[in-house]
Amino acid sequence: MSFKVEFAPPGLNVLPITMIYSGDTRPNYSMLDLAKGIDVLVHEVVMPPDQWAAHNLGIPVDQVPPPLIDTARTIINSSHTTQGALGYLLSQWMGEDALPRLTCATHFQAQDDTVALARQSLDAYNIPRSAYTFPADFMMVNVTSDQKTAPVVRRLDVSKYAFAGQGTGVYSSLNRAKYHDTAGNGDPYQQIDDETWIPYTGYLGNDKVTYNEDGY
Repeated sequence: MSFKVEFAPPGLNVLPITMIYSGDTRPNYSMLDLAKGIDVLVHEVVMPPDQWAAHNLGIPVDQVPPPLIDTARTIINSSHTTQGALGYLLSQWMGEDALPRLTCATHFQAQDDTVALARQSLDAYNIPRSAYTFPADFMMVNVTSDQKTAPVVRRLDVSKYAFAGQGTGVYSSLNRAKYHDTAGNGDPYQQIDDETWIPYTGYLGNDKVTYNEDGY
């Protein structure tokens, strides 16, 4: 599920500012259509499955048991966009001169080594590094209707001494699995819509060169 927001200050004759927030998603043609030329795209991205498994275990990639990489690949292919797939999406917009003014790659374990690796994948698609950022807590993006003015990324200054907010929700039981069949059994593919999914290069029936299944 994604959300698209358009905002124009009332009483001013200016172009609306547009933003899309993707949530968890596989690369899809709907996003390619909706995000053309928007101002800010907040799109999720994950590491390749071998890197994801390795970082979760805290061990080198070459020491990760293959079954655990397969599990990570299944999770990613069911509902996520790898760094290589994000590079493909951005390249499609760039080819139409419709690249979002700024793409914020969220849902990403952003640290020095993971960001460096992700940039290699995006570099392979010739995506300008000024076209995207990896958000951190308290990041702000200032955007104007002036298409010639690049969005400005800043950091919100908050009090280090304020009390945390107090939650009011009380849950008496756990929710069902995130993805499940009609009987409530876990199934990561049960609620996935395949109609607009962009399959990876080499996927059965896909004759296009898109992105690599390995996530790079």
